Amino acid sequence: LAVFDDVDEFRCRVRNEQGDECGSKNSEMGDHSCVCPVGCIRIRRHNEVRDETGRFLAGCGLPVRKEVVVPEWSRQHPTAPEKLQAALLDLEVSLSDGRRAYIDVCTYHPWSGKGAISTTGNAGTHEKSKHSRYPEMDLRGQRVGPVRLIPVAVTTLGGVGIEGLDGISGLIPATKSRKKRRIGMLIAKIGLSVVRTTARSVLASARGYVSVSYTHLTL
Repeated sequence: LAVFDDVDEFRCRVRNEQGDECGSKNSEMGDHSCVCPVGCIRIRRHNEVRDETGRFLAGCGLPVRKEVVVPEWSRQHPTAPEKLQAALLDLEVSLSDGRRAYIDVCTYHPWSGKGAISTTGNAGTHEKSKHSRYPEMDLRGQRVGPVRLIPVAVTTLGGVGIEGLDGISGLIPATKSRKKRRIGMLIAKIGLSVVRTTARSVLASARGYVSVSYTHLTL
């Protein structure tokens, strides 16, 4: 809380590149900092999880591609029906049997910007949302294609959803004990990355840094 001692009513002081300040009221715990729409903190947090996961899978000997368009999951745009909405998935892993596994990351804050418990503050809700957007079966009950979705939901506190961990574990060509050790390493790396980014966002909110420049903050 000492971070916010000199900030009037805990207001968010993050500024965009034009110098405009967010000004939204923060909770005493800095919850707004984690969901602030000013700047790129949420995108950066997401990309760090994506990249850590990609490096981990590549280190396990799996062929990985980043930001892949998946035609099987393209759809009519929900707000502009005349347009086609492409499906851009975070990671593609090619499997030995010819199938493709796609990993899509979601990072979320368990509380609202005002400090209340969020109605979407659990991994299951976000995993379900990913499956709804990228179904493996069509309306006729037929497989969309040789594809599999693994949703990875991560909180701003570093927790990783069970479905994502189980899905990634299933991709690793290793014994059960080695898989367990490797997944433990992945959890640690993702957790550290996300918590550091969360801490930077709180500091930036209190001190008024430009939104794109606070990766340099020393923790």
